[in-house]
Amino acid sequence: MPTIEPISGVLLGVDDARVLSEALDVFVGVLAERGSQPTAKLDDLRRRLSRANTRVSTENTRVHARQVAPQPDSGVHLGYELIDTARAAAILGITPDGVRDLARRGVLPAVRAGGRWLLASSAVVARADRGHPENPEGAGGRRLRR
Repeated sequence: MPTIEPISGVLLGVDDARVLSEALDVFVGVLAERGSQPTAKLDDLRRRLSRANTRVSTENTRVHARQVAPQPDSGVHLGYELIDTARAAAILGITPDGVRDLARRGVLPAVRAGGRWLLASSAVVARADRGHPENPEGAGGRRLRR
């Protein structure tokens, strides 16, 4: 399964990047009129943003976050309500560490977000209703038939 690499930064749309680049150019012009220069870091950012804008085509780049489909390697259909390990533990009648273990082993579909496990509530409830060897009574202390 492909891994998702964390990226630190800000994601800008093409239009926003172009506006920011133009604003930086105006700012650098104002600095020049006053006999000043931008810092090396600001000048580097302006050059990189300008270069990126010239390489990007505006065709098929308009994307709105709500229209983006879930990533195919996420392991969880994002249409589900997602719950954290504490809530899943309460539903399953086990500890949060037990839930994290089930997630790591792939027994429960889950994704990591911000260092936390998020699980599909429907999968957690289905497992609780079905029962399992570690907790034959299922959630809520009721005995389930096999």
